[in-house]
Amino acid sequence: MALTPGTSVLLVCAVLAMVGSVTPWVSVSLLGHSISANGIDSGIADTIGVNGWLTFAGGVVLVVLGSLMLVTRQRPLRQLAAAVAFALLGLAIYDISRVAYDVDRTPSSLTGTPGTLFGSVSASVGWGLVLLTVAAVGAMAAALVQLRSQ
Repeated sequence: MALTPGTSVLLVCAVLAMVGSVTPWVSVSLLGHSISANGIDSGIADTIGVNGWLTFAGGVVLVVLGSLMLVTRQRPLRQLAAAVAFALLGLAIYDISRVAYDVDRTPSSLTGTPGTLFGSVSASVGWGLVLLTVAAVGAMAAALVQLRSQ
């Protein structure tokens, strides 16, 4: 079998999902210093109940399934890839919405005006979680293309 555009997009998105799983999911700045928590930090799992290890595993499974699609075009394989991509997308949407919700709940007493005792604290969704979500959308689209082909 040849490398099709759908399979190549699925493989790239699966790898990007794995990268997004282990890179910053939330960033906090205080007094000019920034810290971040990535998807595999224990604090993430304690906060939102899901961590990057689960989404990383989803990316690994998609890499395996995408690699198998290079040698066979069996429909059950493509159906399984679509199901895994759907689950990964669901987890990514859940993760980014939970982190965004928690960031929005940052107490206003912590986001004071600069020059106060502690200065201004800001929290934001990390780039890794955004990457994970975009990769999951791409993987889902690629899996659906693969499912519809042949």
